[in-house]
Amino acid sequence: MKVDLNKVFYGEDAAEKLKQFKEGMLDIEKKNLDYFDNRSSKNDIEKKDRLHNHYLMTVNTRGITFGFINNSDLDEEIKTSCFKLFNSIFNSIN
Repeated sequence: MKVDLNKVFYGEDAAEKLKQFKEGMLDIEKKNLDYFDNRSSKNDIEKKDRLHNHYLMTVNTRGITFGFINNSDLDEEIKTSCFKLFNSIFNSIN
């Protein structure tokens, strides 16, 4: 049985939100596939660029933060989509 470490470390609610965010980020990347396919990878492992090469998430006792690395040159519309996704999941008031 596969153990979800996010559930173990952060609890059920945060783990579900992290899963939703990851899936949403993959959707954003898929919607912009041509953009990423035409960019060189930021690392030696992948042939093409990927969205996950451009952002960082921090999870600690104060909460979850999201931002782009300083040298990220992503299109501003993609960055905006990512921030909207993050805020809709982690900063929405239910």
